[in-house]
Amino acid sequence: MFVVILVVAYKIAKVKSVRYEISADRIEWVRGIFSRQIDNLDMFRVVDVKLHRSLPDCILGIGTLTLMTKDSSDPIFEFEKISRLAKSMILLKLPPFPPTANRASST
Repeated sequence: MFVVILVVAYKIAKVKSVRYEISADRIEWVRGIFSRQIDNLDMFRVVDVKLHRSLPDCILGIGTLTLMTKDSSDPIFEFEKISRLAKSMILLKLPPFPPTANRASST
């Protein structure tokens, strides 16, 4: 039981230790629990964006935003388990997906 609690606490700490900063020309993210790593991505390299929300993500109000880029070091970049997805998409200068967009396209 103690090991399970320790593993869950580590996973939560790992998700909470990632910070994203989005500006008009760049995305910068800082990650790490015991050591810090800072990377950045220029906005002009973003080619496409995908949004994924599982049922638990919808209940918790979070989701994963995936960016397809022309960057050689990070061709696929994921904002994992972030809240306020519509606000994040506006900051990325992309149109936010309305909640009913998937239902309308699947019929």
